[in-house]
Amino acid sequence: MKYPKAIRLLKKYLTGKTTPGEEEKVDQWYGPLQQEVPDTAELEQVGEQLFSRIQVSLGEDRKVIPLWQRPLFKVAAAIVVLLCVGGGSFMFLKKHQPVSSPVAQRVLVQDIPAPASSKAVLVLANGENVLLDSITSGGNSGAPLTRIAGSNAAYRQMPGNGTGNETYNTLYNPPGSKAVSLTLADGTQVTLNTGSSFRYPVNMNGTARKVQVEGEAYFEVAADQQRPFIVVNRKSGLEVKVLGTHFNINTYEDEPTANVTLLEGAVLVSREGKSMRMRPGQQVRADGQLQLIDHADIAEVIAWKNGRFLFPEGSDIQAIMRQVSRWYNVKVIYAGNVQQKFGGSISRSSSISQVLKILEATGGIKCKIENNVITVGP
Repeated sequence: MKYPKAIRLLKKYLTGKTTPGEEEKVDQWYGPLQQEVPDTAELEQVGEQLFSRIQVSLGEDRKVIPLWQRPLFKVAAAIVVLLCVGGGSFMFLKKHQPVSSPVAQRVLVQDIPAPASSKAVLVLANGENVLLDSITSGGNSGAPLTRIAGSNAAYRQMPGNGTGNETYNTLYNPPGSKAVSLTLADGTQVTLNTGSSFRYPVNMNGTARKVQVEGEAYFEVAADQQRPFIVVNRKSGLEVKVLGTHFNINTYEDEPTANVTLLEGAVLVSREGKSMRMRPGQQVRADGQLQLIDHADIAEVIAWKNGRFLFPEGSDIQAIMRQVSRWYNVKVIYAGNVQQKFGGSISRSSSISQVLKILEATGGIKCKIENNVITVGP
């Protein structure tokens, strides 16, 4: 592959815009880096020249630096060039990465892989706890539950159980767990992010389909003009009322605002007597009051559902580490004031050390991880 084409592909990869086939190609490039191969004088000379250019770029103004303009991206470009020459890229990368800092070295010693499975627990109406991954089929609390594939589950109403008092189940997806998807009795599809909970009526036989979310969830609501679908969050006091639509709600307690983002259809967001009607592409943010944002970054909002971290340009380290903390189930503390701003995309299948090394490559922070605690400093 020619150099300009390789650069374009890596740029797409780092911004989360690659196709599955293109991602596989990048992964294939990375494979040879896992093995040490003999170095040669010619490759060493090329490596020295490329690294010198990278070092020069470190002196540029980097208040907000896209990932593809940062040293790590230039290293990736150098890797592609060296692979095209015929190997030796591992030696170059290993030799020239800034690993002299004790903090950077300790990151490499202890590592935490990305969540490989769902640890979600279903709390039935009778108080029984069931690991979602252990479910195959059965009837609990008035409705059968069938595991469709992986961590997905579909709930369907049993014939004859459409009357009487409604019962409620709660799905809890703890930190350090993969996202889990459910199909409710009315056909609504819900994807629950890590560190979140979702309480819902089993049979959906009421005049209103009312559910409760803590944390973050993505909804594809089955249309029913006679019965609105209502999502409530206790902490923020938000109520989202829809008839049939696609939207994301983020209500994590450690986030500065609770956000509702609309992808399709229309929703009515209410809080303390004030209501806002939303159109696709808009976002409502709730802190002291409701704010309507006309042009939300949809790709950033649903990146978690698509298996990526996506940080808009100008993101501070605290915003980034809140996501990292939930996904890898770690605690984050800060040793000093980090002024660096960030922006870019990282696969959520990366190990925690890979994520931290990418952040450190900006030159703005140093990280140390020990006993599931990350210390971040300038």
